[in-house]
Amino acid sequence: MKKILFLSSKDICYSSTDYFEKRISDDLINAGMHVTHIKVPKASDMAYAILKPYFDADYDAVIDINTRIPVIRYNNEYLLNYFNIPIWHYILDHPLYHYEALSATIHSFNIICLDMNHAALIKESFPHIKSVHVMPLAADNFQSLQQTSGSLSGSLDPYTYNASKVLSGYFKRPDNLIFTGTYTDPIKTSLLYSSRHSLDNHPLFTLLLEKPGLTQEAAVKELIEADILNTDMRPVEYLYNNFLVDVFLQAVIREEIITQIIKNHIDIIIYGHGWDAFADKCDILAPDISKYLHIRPEVSYSSLPCIYASSQISVNQMPWFKYGIHDRIPLSLMNGCLCLSDTSDYFTYVLKNKSDYGIHTYSLEALDSMPDILNQLLKRIEHKDENIINELRNGYNYACSDFSWKHWTRKWISLLTAYGYN
Repeated sequence: MKKILFLSSKDICYSSTDYFEKRISDDLINAGMHVTHIKVPKASDMAYAILKPYFDADYDAVIDINTRIPVIRYNNEYLLNYFNIPIWHYILDHPLYHYEALSATIHSFNIICLDMNHAALIKESFPHIKSVHVMPLAADNFQSLQQTSGSLSGSLDPYTYNASKVLSGYFKRPDNLIFTGTYTDPIKTSLLYSSRHSLDNHPLFTLLLEKPGLTQEAAVKELIEADILNTDMRPVEYLYNNFLVDVFLQAVIREEIITQIIKNHIDIIIYGHGWDAFADKCDILAPDISKYLHIRPEVSYSSLPCIYASSQISVNQMPWFKYGIHDRIPLSLMNGCLCLSDTSDYFTYVLKNKSDYGIHTYSLEALDSMPDILNQLLKRIEHKDENIINELRNGYNYACSDFSWKHWTRKWISLLTAYGYN
């Protein structure tokens, strides 16, 4: 029996990493593996003491999700180098946010990320890393969760429910349009930035707004070649040192997406942290449209399958994944919910016929056209267009085969085999 050591630290927003760890662990166990979980503290001496009994124990691989454990040192050595087994580090953001962890010279260091461009950047920037792989996050089907009374224990096979059961009552779902995600105030973000460029006229910000098809690293290279940026730093290092440009960019776009929706008198329900501040801003600046904004209490990640299964359309904003997807896509497909998203090469080269799966796209260069797309979809729903059901059925079946946790786990096990266990 293969034995996996699953390391974790402080959870990220909405208890999402706890959820992902649980789902992956359950399916590893169902695949016949033994999984041990260890919570690793920040303090290096305590972390070393907790992990020491496992350094030479009979384990085959170590995995963590989105932690800073790779940067922890003890006696001038990276803590993970005390293991003599492969280390797997799953990152859920752009590599710029993991620059320190990716820079750690750890033996047999393997990275899983969410975007093909991210993988290429990691390979180019961190040659000491043994292997880099792209694996989108998976999602759960709400009916399958209900079957287990909401518990995440055991195997949750979405195929337990066929598409007809998942989509029955779709046109009567209580929520027309949802968005799940955090609100960050662009103005407050700009106040945190200290540079000769303010964020709203920073050349990286303005170039990405002008050419939203560019990756951030490609934009940095273009600015350096044009002598607009004067830096000796590699693109990923520059992005790491100027991460607030990315935060500001995402915040500006997210605020504009929601503003375009409500100013065109389209109701939207929002789940996520910080949106009360946006509502207050709307009440002051545009009180006539704030009634279209419906903010719900913040929820944990485990509530999202139910939310998506109760909704007809979800809005997605990619975190600048130009050849990858955010987990709002699998959540939508797995729960029979249309998804309106900005574009990604992942749609073009992997999903290919995205609209056949219930994924529709808007352009970051023309956000003012987004409400028209939404109104067209809402009108089709109002008229009970059966082609929507056909799209959602295709999307659900695709998600069952490619976006289930069982599929994710099988793929990782195949990587473990290909790249070596202990």
